Amino acid sequence: MLRVLADPDARSVRTVGIDVEVAVQVEVRAALDVGLATRAGPDPRYAAPSMIDHLSLGVSDLARAAAFYDAVLGTLGYVRLFTHARAIGYGRPGDRDEQLALLASPDRRGPPEAGFHLALVAASRDAIAAFHSVAIRSGGLDAGSPGLRPECGPGYYAAFVVDLDGYRLEAVLHEGMPCPPAG
Repeated sequence: MLRVLADPDARSVRTVGIDVEVAVQVEVRAALDVGLATRAGPDPRYAAPSMIDHLSLGVSDLARAAAFYDAVLGTLGYVRLFTHARAIGYGRPGDRDEQLALLASPDRRGPPEAGFHLALVAASRDAIAAFHSVAIRSGGLDAGSPGLRPECGPGYYAAFVVDLDGYRLEAVLHEGMPCPPAG
């Protein structure tokens, strides 16, 4: 359940220039209560299915990343769906396929390019606080404590961390946002 967003109120591609020519900001919309799409089809509350089927991240140490993501994604209700020698996949309990995969990339060096971050939809402020706290306790870096982000839109409540491979992660809740009508 992934979406590429234009801004907090739109649902389309967004490109941003952040010390690079073009950087695409991908926002994972892997909601529990605000699901944008499922493997069986679109959520009836939304007019269109999600644009992106899944996202894969290369990680330098798969076991270390798995321990981090097991803990952090668990705060948002996600579970590990599969484990292979070179990959691990995550999704909602009962999903047949992963929405986020970690791929062993032992030669990977340095953080991702500027502008990339992964935003996971949270069901509550408590889930966002747990996400932030567990990520930091698991070795991640604080990149923004839980709180309202009015510059991102009304009711935009989020927290930011950086994972063990330098990926910026966000847990976000769009408070008071009505569901778009089914189309």
